[in-house]
Amino acid sequence: MNKNYDVIIAGTGAGGCFTALHLPEDMNILMITKSTLEESDSFLAQGGICVLRDENDFDSFF
Repeated sequence: MNKNYDVIIAGTGAGGCFTALHLPEDMNILMITKSTLEESDSFLAQGGICVLRDENDFDSFF
């Protein structure tokens, strides 16, 4: 197991993944998460967008 990293990213959500993807490919990157990847908020959202379109949407939005 490699124990030398150029960058350590705390968080595997959208921000952490965005950061990792925009670093140079030759860097050794470690991403840490508080739980499993499948339990992260970004994974669970699956790209969905929450928006309250109008007052009649409130119950389904909430």
